[in-house]
Amino acid sequence: EAQPNEYKPYQLLGDALAKQGQREEAIVAYRHAIEIDPDYPYIHNNLADILRYQGKWEEAISSYRRAIELKPDFSWFHYNLGEVLTKKGQIDEASACYRRALELEPKIF
Repeated sequence: EAQPNEYKPYQLLGDALAKQGQREEAIVAYRHAIEIDPDYPYIHNNLADILRYQGKWEEAISSYRRAIELKPDFSWFHYNLGEVLTKKGQIDEASACYRRALELEPKIF
């Protein structure tokens, strides 16, 4: 069983690699962090961000949905999902995400 925060070095590595533009390496680090702790929502969000920038829409959507499933009251996860859905042309679904983000945090935009 994973110890608390055992995923953290991999998350931080992923964050650093992402900032350096090393997206493939960041994805590997985030996926390793998720293997250690699949229930930490922020890693799913960070992974989705990288996938989104690579145009891997379906994988990004799946990761954002997992982040929302784990922490449904965090407005930015809904906002981020809305952004990808907008790019995919799924406007009705994106609008629902933006509305939910605004319900949770009226000053998000």
